[in-house]
Amino acid sequence: MKMLDGILVEETQQDIDEVAHDFTSEQLDEMYAASLADIARMERDRILVSEVDPVTGNTLRLNSLPTEKKAEWLQYRTDLMDVPQQAGFPTDITWPVKPE
Repeated sequence: MKMLDGILVEETQQDIDEVAHDFTSEQLDEMYAASLADIARMERDRILVSEVDPVTGNTLRLNSLPTEKKAEWLQYRTDLMDVPQQAGFPTDITWPVKPE
């Protein structure tokens, strides 16, 4: 989308091609990788907020779990936080498995 005379309009393929010609293929690859990294971090953050933090961020709930389950949840949180440090990030991500 772009603004044209104060109106939001769809960009044409020609508009996109003109912008793409302003960059080298290496720059485009870097922008693509940065976008993938942003998307992966957003997904990781969504999982943390919606699934992990309600368990690990609640001391009473976390401490009510058996020791083994508590350790699994804490490791799961650590593994999610470490996703950007994976060797294949952001194109080849091994997502940690949520504890049951």
